Amino acid sequence: MSTFGSWVGNNLLFSETLASDKRTPCLIFTVPDFLARLLFQMDNDGDGGQSVADVKLGLLAPRIEFWIALIMALILGALFGCFVSCIIYQFIVLPQKKHSKKGGKNDVKTNSGSITPFLIGFGIIMPSCVILPYYSLRYLCIKSKIIKFLGGSAQLTTFFRCSEAMFGFLPPNVENSLTNLIIYNAFPVEVKFNSNGALRSSW
Repeated sequence: MSTFGSWVGNNLLFSETLASDKRTPCLIFTVPDFLARLLFQMDNDGDGGQSVADVKLGLLAPRIEFWIALIMALILGALFGCFVSCIIYQFIVLPQKKHSKKGGKNDVKTNSGSITPFLIGFGIIMPSCVILPYYSLRYLCIKSKIIKFLGGSAQLTTFFRCSEAMFGFLPPNVENSLTNLIIYNAFPVEVKFNSNGALRSSW
């Protein structure tokens, strides 16, 4: 299993490649004196023996490996969101809807009629969202700080959206179907729904 994790980390998330930035600047330019003093707070004598005229900056070209790793991290996060959405819908949303039907249309959408949704949410889903990023990043040998940050964003949003489902604060029409919940939970961006499903963007 560790070999598989290393393969995914090295070939799909480029953990070793992105561990350090060894790019050569494609463009190097000298910073004007007045701008160097303003940006780097140098005096006329320089800072640490370096004169103002010696300040140079380089422009680095983007790395395709970083963007591929970014897309793969989003896909892995979406798969995690899809899996957890199935659990949330089966053990939290459906019992909530059944309880609301028994209580009438004016009943508040909470899981007060059953303790099972709270056991699933507080006992399984939320702890998993806290623990999983730590072990998964180590398992995949991720070293890039940006990929680490993005790798934990899916679990973070799932944590809070699980609490929304438990306490009845999901956006309108999200709980209408499993598909709506998967779309809502699989991506970190907000998705608006109506009775027919997800709304298309107007731009």
